[in-house]
Amino acid sequence: HVVTPADLAAQTARVVAMVGKARRNNPATDLVVFPEYSLHGLSMDMNPAIMCNMDGPEIAAFKRACIENHIWGCFSIMENNPQGNPYNTGVII
Repeated sequence: HVVTPADLAAQTARVVAMVGKARRNNPATDLVVFPEYSLHGLSMDMNPAIMCNMDGPEIAAFKRACIENHIWGCFSIMENNPQGNPYNTGVII
């Protein structure tokens, strides 16, 4: 489970690696789907330092992974919400 920005970066790298692995293991794969909370883990930690933004480095890394591996990806993030509880956001790239 993600507690610090370093944890978030490490988990982002794990997810990115799995995008490439999915494509390498089966070149016919068109879509890789990650389960809800696969990035942050099932946590109630609402620390703003570990919340994602749609224009943040995590989404940028997911985009690069999908482009480089010629595959669609479905990801789940806890997105920063300035008005309160974070959004549980699904992203298709």
